Amino acid sequence: MPIICKRYWYMNCYFALYLLIPFLNKLISVLRRKDFARLLAVLMMIFSVLPTLTAADIFYMNPYNGNLILLVIMYFVGAYIKKFNIAVSQKVNLLLFFSSVALIVAFRYAPKLIFLGRTYSITLYNSLLIVIMSVSLFLLILNSRIKISTRAGKVLSSFSSASLAVYLTHTHPIILGRLIIGGFSWIGQLPVSKAILSAFGVFIGITVGGCLVGMVQRKVFERLRIYRLCDLISDKLTNVERRVAEKLFG
Repeated sequence: MPIICKRYWYMNCYFALYLLIPFLNKLISVLRRKDFARLLAVLMMIFSVLPTLTAADIFYMNPYNGNLILLVIMYFVGAYIKKFNIAVSQKVNLLLFFSSVALIVAFRYAPKLIFLGRTYSITLYNSLLIVIMSVSLFLLILNSRIKISTRAGKVLSSFSSASLAVYLTHTHPIILGRLIIGGFSWIGQLPVSKAILSAFGVFIGITVGGCLVGMVQRKVFERLRIYRLCDLISDKLTNVERRVAEKLFG
């Protein structure tokens, strides 16, 4: 039971977010653009801008305490972009993305900064630079128009739907502890050009390998009819929820 045992912090937060999505969507559907923009401004100010400027984890957002809140905020950002068809020029997105990356990489070699008498890391999840980098990258991909063949589209779709397995596989306690951590120190002993190529090769290998694990898992679940069982349980729980709500609230 990885959720209950806190094996994957991201999946724990995502699991809770998934349960909240129907209620978040109801709020999103009734918000006008001005009110929605104000909501995002308040949320970003409280949970990203202020912690970055004051150099303190004011609202206990890191390292793992408040990422559910951050996921909710990012869900709102994505919903705002979709609902109001927000379009930013690709040049602006590229500028924001590479500027953020450059600053993050620079701070990576000197991660602790002194600001207002306190130390903080610019690479935390709710850091303003991380948020800007993430949103600009999302908009870059969203507004890209790349023509590919139908077959290539199916392959990419298969890998995309299985990509969560990359996270679940390489962060598994056994794999992470025995294979990942310290397993690629040899890259640092290579010349710069070979080290860069090797790092990309490892990255691609882990990504493709994790996706293949996800694809196999999906096929096994389909053969064992696990998804059908999950749908059946979901229907039963929904009926129970409806009956309880009717008794409690009429």
